Amino acid sequence: MDDEKKVVTSLNDAKGSDDISIYQTSLDNSLKLASLAESEVSYVKVDLKKVASTAEYQEGLDNNLKLVATPADAAHETKVQAFKYFCCMCSAGVIEFITYLIFVAVLPIDPNKMIHFLDPKPLSLLIFVSEIISLALSIVWNFTFNRKFTFKSAKSVPKAMAMAFLFYVPFFPFAAWYVPRLAVYIGIFAKLSKMILNGVLEFLWQKFVIYRHDTNTAV
Repeated sequence: MDDEKKVVTSLNDAKGSDDISIYQTSLDNSLKLASLAESEVSYVKVDLKKVASTAEYQEGLDNNLKLVATPADAAHETKVQAFKYFCCMCSAGVIEFITYLIFVAVLPIDPNKMIHFLDPKPLSLLIFVSEIISLALSIVWNFTFNRKFTFKSAKSVPKAMAMAFLFYVPFFPFAAWYVPRLAVYIGIFAKLSKMILNGVLEFLWQKFVIYRHDTNTAV
């Protein structure tokens, strides 16, 4: 940790200097810090070994300080992202929950009609269909706002959306089975418990898979 602090200090000391030779060490220091922190540097917008003005070095130094975070910085960023994600998840949860109740009430499906899905025991078709539609709406809402506000990513929307829906390849069948099955015993709490589990797992998926190398890249 002391070595990491020394490297960060040396990078900060270079900011605002007119001496190009001071900036020439910033890239090496950044890479050293990345190694110490066991972080990953996915890109550097300005190659400090090729530029020749203090203004360009300043831009490169700012990028290095942004891209290479100490463990403490990374932990703080994760907490901020988790809080933002929680806010987005709550709004998506409200949408999912309300639309679920609406569809259960208005869909022209006999509540006594049953289907079989991943289980020999019958499930309510009404609850099954309502779960599918409300979940799809919450996915689109959650993805849109987390991409823009939580992870501030410039990642391709089709690619990121495809990866977001990939999460639901295993989770959707589980949710479609879980909610109708437990609703028989605990009613609406089956839906609420599924939403909590969904939120935690999806945050981990978005942070460490979808936006692992694309956080804070939006202009």
